[in-house]
Amino acid sequence: MSKILIVTGSMGLIGSEVSEYFLEKGWTVHGVDNNQREIFFGTQGDNTKNKNRLSKYGNKYIHHYMDIRNRTGLLSLISVIKPDAVVHTAAQPSHDKAASIPYDDFDTNAVGTFNLLESLRRYSTEVPFVHFSTSKVYGDAPNLIKMKELDERYDYDDERYVNGIPETFTIDQSLHSLFGASKVSADISVQEYGRYFNMPTVCLRGGCLTGPNHAGVELHGFLNYLIKCNVEEKEYNLFGYKGKQVRDNIHSYDVASFIDEFLKSPRVAEVYNIGGGKENSISILESFKLIESITGKKMKYNYVDESRVGDHICYYSDLTKIKSHYPNWKLTKSTVDIFTDIYNHYNNGTKWKTRLQNDIYNGISSYHFYVFLHKNVNLLICWPLGIMRPFKFFRGFEDYDELPPLRDWRRIQDGLEVFERFDREQTIRPLRLFGGRFSRVNYELDLDEEE
Repeated sequence: MSKILIVTGSMGLIGSEVSEYFLEKGWTVHGVDNNQREIFFGTQGDNTKNKNRLSKYGNKYIHHYMDIRNRTGLLSLISVIKPDAVVHTAAQPSHDKAASIPYDDFDTNAVGTFNLLESLRRYSTEVPFVHFSTSKVYGDAPNLIKMKELDERYDYDDERYVNGIPETFTIDQSLHSLFGASKVSADISVQEYGRYFNMPTVCLRGGCLTGPNHAGVELHGFLNYLIKCNVEEKEYNLFGYKGKQVRDNIHSYDVASFIDEFLKSPRVAEVYNIGGGKENSISILESFKLIESITGKKMKYNYVDESRVGDHICYYSDLTKIKSHYPNWKLTKSTVDIFTDIYNHYNNGTKWKTRLQNDIYNGISSYHFYVFLHKNVNLLICWPLGIMRPFKFFRGFEDYDELPPLRDWRRIQDGLEVFERFDREQTIRPLRLFGGRFSRVNYELDLDEEE
C-alpha cells in the first residue's frame, strides 16, 4: 500500500512541486488548496494550471478545496485520511500585501498553521510535519550587520556571516512587517508542538524559493515576476537600495528533494534555513544583467527611491546546519539554471528554435543527432550545439511515445554533464558515464512545427 501525504497549498509553487515529486515516488497525495492566491493577488495569482498539471496522476492525487482556517474541516480530513506525513506550504505569502489584509494574513498564516498542528496531534504525534516558514522571521535585523557596498550588490562585511545567516540569528526586537510577524507566530508554534509533544516537526526558513511553476506577481515571487517583465518587455518597479539588495535563490525541485531526505530521517522540533546559499545569491542589478544575457532584451525598469518596509538589504542562507544533518542533500540547480528554467517556461523554447534557424541560415547545417535511451526515457542530443529536445520537434519522430514534461528531462540533462559546445567524443563520453546507449540519426529539421 502506498504512503499517504497531505500537502497544503498544493496548487502553489512549492506545494505542486512537492506533490509531483512524491507522486513520482509512488505516494498518494491529498492536496489541500482553495486557490486563495487568486483572491489575494487577482487573476495573475491564479494557480489552477498547477492543479491541472497534477491531474495526470489520476486517483493518486486527490484534491480538497478547503481553507486551512476551517478548523472543523481539517480535524475531520486528517482523521479520515490518516497521513504518513504532512507538508504545510499554504500561506498568505506577501510581505507587502499583509498590511492591507491583516486579519486574513494572521488567520491564514498563524491560525491556519495552528489548526493543522492540533488536528495532526489529535490523530498522531508520530507523523512528520514539515512547515514552510520564511527568512522574514528574522525581521530587518540582518540589516544591522556591517555591510560593504560593491558595484552591483551589497554583501556582509562581518566574518561571522561569511556563509550567510544561521538559524541562531535573532528573530526578536526588529521590524518584521505583519507578514513576518504572522509567520513568526506559526514558526514558534511548530517548534513548540515539536518540543512539548515530542512531534517530528521542522521549520524551513526559506530564502527565495522559486521555479518555473510560480505565478509570480509584483507583491510576491520577485524572480519569476522580474523574468516575466523582461520577456514581455514590461516595466519592473525596483524599490530602494539602488537595486543592490541581495537574495539567495533555490529551485523548487531542490526544496522537494530536501523534504524527501527529512522524511527518511525526521527530527523533533528542528529549524533549518533553506535557500540557495551564498553560491546562488544575486542582486537585482545582477539579475537584470543575467536575464538580459539570456533573452537578449534590455530590462525596462522604474527606480523607486524607497525600500519596502522591513526589507532585507542582503540576505542569503547559511546552509551549514542543514547540510551537516542531511549530507545526502545538495543543490542541483545553479542560479543560471534557475533563470533559464523560468525563462524557457515563459518563452516556450523560442530562443532555441531561433538559434538553430540562425545557424542554418548562416550555413551551419551539418548537425548530428544522437538518440539517448535510458530507462525508457528517450532524449535527443544535437551536436555541435550541445542541446537536447523532445523527439516530436523533429520530422520523423512522430511514432515515439510522448516524452516526459520539459522539466523532467532537463533534470536528466544535468546528470549527463552536457556541455555548452562539445565535439563528438565529448558527446559520447557523458552518455556512457550515465549508463545509457546512443545511436546516430539524421532527420530533416522541421523548424516550422510547434514544439
